[in-house]
Amino acid sequence: MLPKGIGRILVFISKRKKAVYVSSAVVLFLVLGTEILGEMYQYDPYRYDHHGNYIDAAERQKLLGLGGMLNEFSYVESSSYYTSTTSKDALKLIQENYPKFHGRGERFAIVRPFCAFDAGPLPTTFDIWETYPPCDLESKEAKNTHMPVDLFLSYSQTYSENEKSVQSVDEIIQNFYDGKYVWSVCFENVYAIEMNIRPEFDNYIPPMEKDLSNWVNGPNRQFERDFRTIQSKEWGSYDTFYWMESDSIPKKKNWLNAILEEVERKQPFAILGSNFQIETESFWSDFNKDYIGTDNIEPFRKERTCGNQIYNVSHPLLEAFVSHLEVEAPSPYNSIPFDGRLVQLMREGMFGEIAKIHPRIMLNDEGNNITLANNTDMLRRWVNLYSPLERKEELDPFKTTGIIRSYNLQATSAEHLGNEYVFHGIKLFDSWKKQEINITLVISDDDSNRTDEILADVQDKDHPFTEVIVMGDRGEDQTHDSYGRSYGRHYDGKIDTNYTELYLKKRRKTIKLRYQKRVKDYPSVMDPKRMDLCQARIDLSSEWFMMMDSSHDIRDDADLLVQKSKHKKRQRIYDDSGENKRPEFSYDYVPVVAFTRPELCSEHNDCWALAMLAQKWNDWVKVYFEWDVPFFVDFRNSFCDEWEIMNGLESRMNYMFTNQRFNRFQKRLQEKGVEISDIYDFIGPRGPTAAEYFAFLAKEKKDMGYYTRRDRTLYMQKSPFVKTSAKS
Repeated sequence: MLPKGIGRILVFISKRKKAVYVSSAVVLFLVLGTEILGEMYQYDPYRYDHHGNYIDAAERQKLLGLGGMLNEFSYVESSSYYTSTTSKDALKLIQENYPKFHGRGERFAIVRPFCAFDAGPLPTTFDIWETYPPCDLESKEAKNTHMPVDLFLSYSQTYSENEKSVQSVDEIIQNFYDGKYVWSVCFENVYAIEMNIRPEFDNYIPPMEKDLSNWVNGPNRQFERDFRTIQSKEWGSYDTFYWMESDSIPKKKNWLNAILEEVERKQPFAILGSNFQIETESFWSDFNKDYIGTDNIEPFRKERTCGNQIYNVSHPLLEAFVSHLEVEAPSPYNSIPFDGRLVQLMREGMFGEIAKIHPRIMLNDEGNNITLANNTDMLRRWVNLYSPLERKEELDPFKTTGIIRSYNLQATSAEHLGNEYVFHGIKLFDSWKKQEINITLVISDDDSNRTDEILADVQDKDHPFTEVIVMGDRGEDQTHDSYGRSYGRHYDGKIDTNYTELYLKKRRKTIKLRYQKRVKDYPSVMDPKRMDLCQARIDLSSEWFMMMDSSHDIRDDADLLVQKSKHKKRQRIYDDSGENKRPEFSYDYVPVVAFTRPELCSEHNDCWALAMLAQKWNDWVKVYFEWDVPFFVDFRNSFCDEWEIMNGLESRMNYMFTNQRFNRFQKRLQEKGVEISDIYDFIGPRGPTAAEYFAFLAKEKKDMGYYTRRDRTLYMQKSPFVKTSAKS
């Protein structure tokens, strides 16, 4: 819902004025500015100590024994940090370096935004700068040769109201001016600025992006205020600044000089960055296709770009766009992150494409649809004025650079990075291939011709698999007991000599290829193919395996992600009987797996059905898909033993009805008016699923220490497989 009071004002405007929001910037600002924007920002000229007592700047300096030395600094009243810090060392260092504050000529700014959540670890975000310094430290002057550069520490709220933010900035300023940072010589000054957003409006809540218009209000308002602060020239004369969040990570030395050279080379521009993609949607279709999981939930907005760009505060088109963002702040457009909205404004001005907003956000307080004004003509005039239709490269206001790159919130390994100097939007993990951990690939063969094509390509692709098992009609018969438990998966230690060898050209190693015949005499409610997960007989040399079927293919450069384990020695929950039991392993790394939040499944029946089935095991579930998960063999064995008892012969169904958790599951289905048979209509015949596997592990409290789990909608993660057909 919209913030309190907005809905009533919007209805009034829509009924009386017949024009809503940004058709008249002046009217909107006058009507909404005092009630809404006034609440979002707070500027209090009076400062208080941490006990709530008023202390002005001069008095604070007197208490610290520093006289009133900061009173002469013009920016003191613009940031409460300078009157809130209790660090005498920091204040002395600021005074000693005062002559630098008013350098002549144009300057460049790096703005590091942070919020209350980030305040504590803020100093650690500069650790990587010690490894990859911004400028050339080996030169004689060891400074940037292009123009003076200043670093701005931008706090979204107010320093005087958050002691942790003040302490973090104290640490950075002291280390900077004391020369403890090797990169200190690359900058002239460090400033502490604040955006004065009230805590209740400093929001960033991605799970609510379809329900709350202000879910991303914090970053949106912080960017606008940072833009105006740099533009004001109160802190110096700047034309351009780099909005560099803490997850913008340098990967090469001398990255700041490379950026400054690029700024000079690409002038004039409004924004210099990456991933604008404002001329075609085909790129985004292909890009998303590469990351869509088997749940078919599209992870990215098509206009997705990145806020970590270089902005020119003197460019008239960017000035117009930022003013537009400020005016539409109380509107549903506020549900779009500022970086994506800037691209949308350009697209609307160029092609007339109007941004779509989720229907629930388009409802006012009374539940009525809000009517938005059409601003296409205005945006078209702006774009035509400042960006000619012929769009010559030298006049393009949105220019791309290879110096910085956004990966749009991916989880990947360093081996898959490009040639950029700074990357953003990545969670870096280690590569499974690099760690050389054994893992078996199990191919569920439902199309022998297609499976043979996959096997023919296996040798030419770069992947981590050290053995391949094909489950189908080929191979030796397997036996199972009356519960459907395969004797084969509880490995008896016998060496299988019936295999062929495959030579992996890119990895220069030989792996085994084995065929295992699928067990088919299951009850009619079960799908033998889906039972391959439980039937696959994994060799003793491997503790892990993955599943794929004939509708998938292995990527040309397939990999899995791993993370350093907190548990050096793993506790086993299952031991194969006999002397030839599976040996103990003590790997230092565990796999990183992607999950889908159940609340995102409401519009996808197959995803919703998997979430419901997993609740038989555990009330709090996440949705996983077989093609994304490395299965731990011992855990698979224990899970399948229990699954086959729970879901075996129809005469065994009494087991489920004596199980309290299953009774709750049945009750939830009844409340929704759904039968269990309806669930299988969505996902096909019965068989074990990865979602149930993880629900079982959670029930047994055995998942911790064996997996690192990541939300696929926050940081996308490539599966080693790609869909080639509609089969599942």
